[in-house]
Amino acid sequence: MSKKAGHVTVAALPSVAVGSLIPAVAQFNRIYPGVSVAFIDVTADECLNLVKTRKADFAVTFVGEHHPELISQPLCSDSFYVVCSTDHPLATRKKLRQQDILAHPVIQFVRSTSIRQHLDASFYPEKLITHMEVSNLSTVAGLVANNMGISIVPGLSLFLYTKPAIAIIPLELEVPNRMISLVQARDRVQSVAAQALITHLKETIKA
Repeated sequence: MSKKAGHVTVAALPSVAVGSLIPAVAQFNRIYPGVSVAFIDVTADECLNLVKTRKADFAVTFVGEHHPELISQPLCSDSFYVVCSTDHPLATRKKLRQQDILAHPVIQFVRSTSIRQHLDASFYPEKLITHMEVSNLSTVAGLVANNMGISIVPGLSLFLYTKPAIAIIPLELEVPNRMISLVQARDRVQSVAAQALITHLKETIKA
């Protein structure tokens, strides 16, 4: 098999898939139209399990703990932003700090997501006031646009929130960035097509 033909399965965080990953893969497909790429967009833990069980060739995800059977290489870092309705009192702020958010109920992501895990770690020992919990990035965009609460979202997903009804404000966190890594099984020999895609992602997705 050559890098001009083949099939590659990539596990990825939804926030990464909708952000920089899909445009990078689209560019790859224009170069190598014979290579088909399938996405599995799941939580960080599920991404790692798919790599371990050989159901994905590799993953683009957050790695919170050391996994001896996996190799992870930093790919890019992801900062965070507050999104709120343009009618919200925070909408006119140019920058926000953690303590500015503590008094406001927040639309949070479910605990199984790396977004929630990163924010919980950054705000600890304080806790955000949870207004509701959701799992879908686009659901948050709809709720915020209709002034049903504020949320904290990763920069890689910001294009979902660039709407006239939504204000986007940079947020300074104690743990500033979520590192996104390219993860492979340590003992896996990648196909030529998969290796070509890995090389392409390293060159096009920058920290």
